[in-house]
Amino acid sequence: MRHATVTALRWSGLLAWLCILLPVDFNIDGRQAELTLLPLPSLMLWWLSFVGFGVCYWCITLSLAAWLKTGDPARRPLRLSLCALMALCALVLNATYSSDGDMAVLLVLLSVLLPGLLPWSQVKLWVAAQSLLLFTALIPQLGFGSALYTGLFLGMVQAFSALLVHLLTQERIARREMSELHVQLRFTRAQLEEAARETERLRISRELHDSLGHHLTILGLELEFAAHLPGEAVRPPIDRARALNKLLLSDVRESVSTLRNAQDDWLHLTQTLLRSVPGLEIRFDCPAHFTPTSGLQARTLLRFFQEAVTNTVRHAHAARLWLQLEEHQGTLIVCAYDDGCLLPPFHPGNGLTGLCERFEALGGALTFSMQPQGTLHLEGRLPVVQ
Repeated sequence: MRHATVTALRWSGLLAWLCILLPVDFNIDGRQAELTLLPLPSLMLWWLSFVGFGVCYWCITLSLAAWLKTGDPARRPLRLSLCALMALCALVLNATYSSDGDMAVLLVLLSVLLPGLLPWSQVKLWVAAQSLLLFTALIPQLGFGSALYTGLFLGMVQAFSALLVHLLTQERIARREMSELHVQLRFTRAQLEEAARETERLRISRELHDSLGHHLTILGLELEFAAHLPGEAVRPPIDRARALNKLLLSDVRESVSTLRNAQDDWLHLTQTLLRSVPGLEIRFDCPAHFTPTSGLQARTLLRFFQEAVTNTVRHAHAARLWLQLEEHQGTLIVCAYDDGCLLPPFHPGNGLTGLCERFEALGGALTFSMQPQGTLHLEGRLPVVQ
């Protein structure tokens, strides 16, 4: 979610909290006089509850962007405690002075925060408890019938608001999982295509070597034998045939070597894989002339890109991802970083552990570190084998 949208959400909640004062300030139906007629302890308790609710809401919505993206489990207990304090403030505020029950709108504002902190079953219990306590708190002021109506009506509004946020949260999680599966599918398909091409190249190279190469070798032996036969007239054609045979053998060896190590389409394949990842802009910087020196190196680099994209989609919730590949003094360096934010502590999973093993098997190394701004920086190094 964009920063401007998150900021608007936060300030909208604060504005709704401030709007509670409008009926009092405008003195609608003499309610300002009713409020001033309260005993001083009750009046101070009302203002303390009102200000306490606003302060709690301000604190709980700090770092709202990270909370909406990741759930921010590190601060979950603190936010739950603040929610409980907000509920207490709202109920005390209604019990002290509510008149028509309009102060109960603060409970609706609170119910919007609950789906990001609790499972849906617990959210329903929380909303039901709030509605029941609101009904109890309003009975002295409104009477049993009006208090029951207000409690039921505000309970349904709370439930509807919480359900709407819950559905939006589930949709966001589903989109994230779909993006992750989309990335996995694209890379798996690419690896299958690359494996199929490599198998076909190997088959063709074997056919060239076993059939054409064998026949040319026999031809060379026959010409060598014929060159030692008597008769000077046959020697010039034999010499030309021998030269042609050597040239053909050289071409076959070059073709076999090219087929076994052909990676010309690697860059195009990689760019195709990194294109159109849902919800993520990928910037890939790679020398145009770069070609992996082996199929194992090509698969390792593809696995590096796959792990970088998957981690960004699953954990960082970033909008942009940068991938860089360069050769420097006989070393191939590949880097990945994004503009997201990981929540500490960070522990490498099976994907990064397996990727480290792949780099080590090729004589290289993979390092990863958390940057001060909360991003994960991956850097892999491989020796350039000529």
